[in-house]
Amino acid sequence: MSKPFKKSKLIKAAIVTGSVTVVSIPPILVACLDNSSSDEIKRIVEEINSWNIKVNDQILTLDNNQHSVDTLEKSIEEAEKVLFDAEKAINSLDKEEYKKYTKIQNALSDTKANLAILKDKKDASKSVLDNNRKKLDVIVKEATETLKKAIELADNTLEIDLEGLKAANKELEAALNEVNEAKEKAKDLEKHTDNLILLADKVKVAEDKVAKLIKEIENNIKSTNEKKDELEIEKQKAIDEIKTIVAEDDNRKKFIDLINEASSKKEIESLLLKAKGLELEAAKLKAESDIELLDFISEETKSKTIEKIKKLQDESQIAEELGNLVSKNKNKKDLFEQNIKDSDLFTPEYIEEIKQKIINEDEESKYQEIKNTFVALNEAKKRFNEKLKSNTLFDSLETKDKENLEKKLKNIKDIAQVQELEKELDKLYKNLSSINIKWKRTKKIYKYDYLLLKVKNSKYLNTNDKLLFENKILNSKAKSKTDLMKIVSKINDKINENYQIFNDYSKVKSNFQISLKSLETYSIKHYPSLSSSHKLIIQKYRKIISSFDERLNEYFEGKNFKSIVIEITRKKDVIGKYINLFIDVEKYINNNAPNNEVKKASWGLYIEKTEYLRHNLGLSYRKDDSVVVDFQQETIVKTLYEIEKFISSKRNTNNKNNNKKN
Repeated sequence: MSKPFKKSKLIKAAIVTGSVTVVSIPPILVACLDNSSSDEIKRIVEEINSWNIKVNDQILTLDNNQHSVDTLEKSIEEAEKVLFDAEKAINSLDKEEYKKYTKIQNALSDTKANLAILKDKKDASKSVLDNNRKKLDVIVKEATETLKKAIELADNTLEIDLEGLKAANKELEAALNEVNEAKEKAKDLEKHTDNLILLADKVKVAEDKVAKLIKEIENNIKSTNEKKDELEIEKQKAIDEIKTIVAEDDNRKKFIDLINEASSKKEIESLLLKAKGLELEAAKLKAESDIELLDFISEETKSKTIEKIKKLQDESQIAEELGNLVSKNKNKKDLFEQNIKDSDLFTPEYIEEIKQKIINEDEESKYQEIKNTFVALNEAKKRFNEKLKSNTLFDSLETKDKENLEKKLKNIKDIAQVQELEKELDKLYKNLSSINIKWKRTKKIYKYDYLLLKVKNSKYLNTNDKLLFENKILNSKAKSKTDLMKIVSKINDKINENYQIFNDYSKVKSNFQISLKSLETYSIKHYPSLSSSHKLIIQKYRKIISSFDERLNEYFEGKNFKSIVIEITRKKDVIGKYINLFIDVEKYINNNAPNNEVKKASWGLYIEKTEYLRHNLGLSYRKDDSVVVDFQQETIVKTLYEIEKFISSKRNTNNKNNNKKN
């Protein structure tokens, strides 16, 4: 006869928490069994095995809580109670007259072995608890001091010196908050395991990172201060020189004020040149100084622009070149800060990598593509996070599994990898669900609580579905296991169906928003009528998207849930016809117009040809734009053709003029 209650892999894998109820021993079981029936022997064995399960539960609970503080303390108290009650019950059943029954002796032997293990585990856990408390106190204290220092440094330091510190500081603050939240949740042992020590380790990693950055920034500040001292010396020299070359008091004061405000040696030199009447050379040097301070322009582009400016002989041309580069710097910086900088689903290293790609890319369409790819990946990660945490089995995942998934998600750089991680998560949840079911069967208690909880907590079942499934589950308790499995299958099918609709809706909505964003490009900011009409279109369609979000629950509770995906897709496709036209025109003008004059004229042609269409698309009261778009379909087709024809003619004219000159 095998021994069914030794610590099998199944028991070791199970996550068991809960209070222990002492089971009383019926008097008949302690009577002499010489003439007992096999049913009475079976009841005694079941009684012993029920204690074996409780003892195993406590061993597992102590094992699972070695990284805890409050929860481990409660687990030790629970283990002491179970030890006392179990030893008392087992001793009462360990009778001489039971020696001849092999089944009883095997059950007793297994339970006594596990009692010894539980006693050793409980005693060892007390020492672990003491060490955990000390470690937690030290780490939290040091991290809190570092965080305070970092905040003070951030408040008293220029923004340019804080690269990376704010993100790292945010990470440390979040880790400390996790510890505090875990302490609160640990007050209810049945619902939560605090894992405070694992969280403390996380705090330590974040604290080390912030401490390192603080040191680097302090070194940078020291270096900056030294440079400031050097700059002050240069300013004083320049002021002394100004006093000798500028005779008029008011003019001299103006130059001295400008020198005092200068931020670089070259800017000071440009002011001296200007004071000497060398206006062109002063403008070149000032432009060079301004260009060197731009933080979203590559060094290669800076060098090329500076070399180009050195050859120019007109101040207005210098101002135009500088203005173009400053505008591009602002455009790229805004794009990064609004869409990429603060995402917490990526490593700081990857955010920096994306930033460098944007800095090194001069072509707007290409750095817009970098941004769009990042936004799409960020949305995919958000959906994964939602799927991860909305599952009712999430709290049953081991901490190492949660951290492993979060770490993998943060390191992902491709949407395909998110899909692979989703498969891994599905497998993890499937295994966990299987373990839970098998564990309940081992106890010979088939519970419906998990299924009812799954239905109740699912965000992918509406009110009617929940009531329907809850009734079916409750009515199936007296029926066969096959009937229940059919209900489980129907629940899963409905959840998966609705999840897919939610997922499809999120994807369409995300693509819709990205499409609208493409109407806000730098290329058209010099054309107020076009820019303002685009703003009206964007505002209108963003309100339409918001109205879909507001009505989502209404659709969900109704019978036409799929129709909301169809509706939002139709809206996207209608406005998409205009957006695609605009994108095609923009690309064609930017890539083919031979000069700025032709580019401006091409945009003028576009504005003229699409005025009626844009006006009607921007009207807030119009609910269905398909009529407008269908009516203007010929305009949409002809507009690009006419612009192509116009640019082609201008290019031919330019070529002829160049040939005549040669």
